[in-house]
Amino acid sequence: MQKLLWTIIVILMASLLLLLVNLAPKWPTKKEDRLPKLLEYKYGIKHPTNQILADIYRSAGDYEDIDPALLIAISAVESSMNHKAVSPDGSTGYMGVQPKYWKTYKVTDQYENIYAGAQVLRTYIDQTGEIDDAVIAYNIGITSFNKRKNIDRGEIYLQKVTKEYVEIQQLLAAPTTSL
Repeated sequence: MQKLLWTIIVILMASLLLLLVNLAPKWPTKKEDRLPKLLEYKYGIKHPTNQILADIYRSAGDYEDIDPALLIAISAVESSMNHKAVSPDGSTGYMGVQPKYWKTYKVTDQYENIYAGAQVLRTYIDQTGEIDDAVIAYNIGITSFNKRKNIDRGEIYLQKVTKEYVEIQQLLAAPTTSL
């Protein structure tokens, strides 16, 4: 009798475990599929906007050969992921694109702002040869970077972007139960 009771308990526990595993929310296994969930979890951007933004960051990153997570990190530092953000120098949107680039990159909405920011960053990567230097130049401007002006401010900015980027990478690489 006791053996039968233990068998029933084991079967019930195994069934319960299977049920819980099947009911647990599924976390995508591909890094790019995790971007919408990351945008919601880390920045509070709800569906469907999180999916739209994930697609845009991925598309801009692919087109400019830049990790979308880096573009998100820059957006987080530039605007706190607020598409309506305006800095004292007039930079706007997610990527903090300066007005002088609006016409060049045809920035007319919050999503084109991301593409424009990615294009500016790609230009700086090509000009400086280093991603870190390009991120500094993104903050202080390429002219200031080349003249070595405001480098301290740019390095502080780079530290903020790097910290954000590392956090994003850790979340994207985390086990499926982390988010």
